[in-house]
Amino acid sequence: MPATCRGVPLQHLIARDRITLVRWYIEYATDDQDCALPRFDVVFNAIGEADLLPDIRPSVARLLQNARVRNHPANIALTGRAALPRRLAGIQGVVVPPVVRHDAERCAMAGSLARAGISPPVLMRPLGAHGGEGVRRIDDAAALPSVQDGAYYLTQFVDFASADGWYRKYRMIFIEGRPYPYHLAISPHWLVHYWRCGMEDDPARRAEERQFLADPQATLGTSAMAALHAIGQRLGLDYGGIDFSLLADGSVLVFEANATMLVHPEFDGRFAYRNPAVAAIRAAFAAMLGANLRERKLTREGST
Repeated sequence: MPATCRGVPLQHLIARDRITLVRWYIEYATDDQDCALPRFDVVFNAIGEADLLPDIRPSVARLLQNARVRNHPANIALTGRAALPRRLAGIQGVVVPPVVRHDAERCAMAGSLARAGISPPVLMRPLGAHGGEGVRRIDDAAALPSVQDGAYYLTQFVDFASADGWYRKYRMIFIEGRPYPYHLAISPHWLVHYWRCGMEDDPARRAEERQFLADPQATLGTSAMAALHAIGQRLGLDYGGIDFSLLADGSVLVFEANATMLVHPEFDGRFAYRNPAVAAIRAAFAAMLGANLRERKLTREGST
């Protein structure tokens, strides 16, 4: 992984009492010879942000070709915001709003929107940004910036307010394509982020999240769960996640789906009910890596 990139958040996923983790920062790999790495069983690509994928140097390409690789860079590259609508196209019950990448140096923002068939309201987001950083909602074409430095994603905004007026954003984690519930953020504002929406002060919202974690199919419905399974298979990630909501007709509205999704245990007693879901994700991740370790052990024993 590059020393400066948004990586896969592995710190709470890998059991360090049983697994030795060797970090290899690939900008230090030389092109003329392979880096002298210690013996390893599996390569886990920790570059999770498609926009920040570096060019693959020959030594890195040789490693990827000859090793068992999890979250292969080729699959990560297909999870960028602009690529995701095409990646998930045709899955029944899934809505992925159109997205276009706009580079200020190339053309006016209105031109980028027109070519992509996007009209306000639109979300304007800096490339590589997460957690709501730098996001603007533009409701009127007249309010579009005439000049804006840098590169941005422009996304068609879809109103996802529930019938009770609250905005719900669900997160599920994919391990080898299978979805596991992680959290539900319920907010009075359309820009939903878990630790900004006041869940800590509202037992009713926490109770709804608890119910989702205990039985996601009862919360989301059979068709939505089927759509999520299909999304997990289509993404092709060994580890990833999806942020989404449900529309009035039960369709899954996708916000983003990639490998940068954070999973961590809870130490605040008000949110302790989330820890069984975290434990299930960690167990599935450990089983995935464990299968690779057993496979490598058998291969070594067979070659001796």
